[in-house]
Amino acid sequence: MDRDIVYLDLETITGDWVEKPAPEYSGFQSVQTLNEQEARDEYDALQLKPGMARIICIGTAWNDQEAECVMMEEKFLIDQFIIDWHDNHTNDILPLIVGHNVIKFDLQKLYEACIKHKHYKFAQFIRVNYIIFARENTYDLMTKFAGDRGYISQHNLCRYLGTESSKDNLSGVEIAQAWRDSRREDIKAYQIDDVNTLRLNYREMTGGE
Repeated sequence: MDRDIVYLDLETITGDWVEKPAPEYSGFQSVQTLNEQEARDEYDALQLKPGMARIICIGTAWNDQEAECVMMEEKFLIDQFIIDWHDNHTNDILPLIVGHNVIKFDLQKLYEACIKHKHYKFAQFIRVNYIIFARENTYDLMTKFAGDRGYISQHNLCRYLGTESSKDNLSGVEIAQAWRDSRREDIKAYQIDDVNTLRLNYREMTGGE
């Protein structure tokens, strides 16, 4: 029996960013004291903190299916993700989740959102099977390549592997700015590209399995 594979990528923003420009939100230094890279790094670090980010869209591709991006209010986004999970999971074997920094970021944020919106059973399912026992049920492209404490961006991994990425390497700040500017379709297109890139890199790193 074949194991399902789901390629997963989330986009998040810090809660305050929706209403406030970067220099004003809680925990962010004045832009006058930061260069562009420092601003990106600080914003990304803030999103990693528990409870500091909310999911704005979820990109997935199951097996060889086309990549999809679902964007709606976080509560309904989580509802839909759980429905899609049960609709696409075709057997009794736990699906393999593939992502880039998927254990520490995507799955952690998914777990937090499930708790927030009272999907306690699915939250526990994610935590036990994909965070605690991550090695058996996830394929984290970043840690597989760079080690548990190493780091490589998806963009740089593409460059190293020679895989094509049809997107610019947008930072968290730039995604948040696109959200604030109501460029929803741009974000969705970016994320679909991200998911397709996950699949390309996974197949390159595993010999096309």
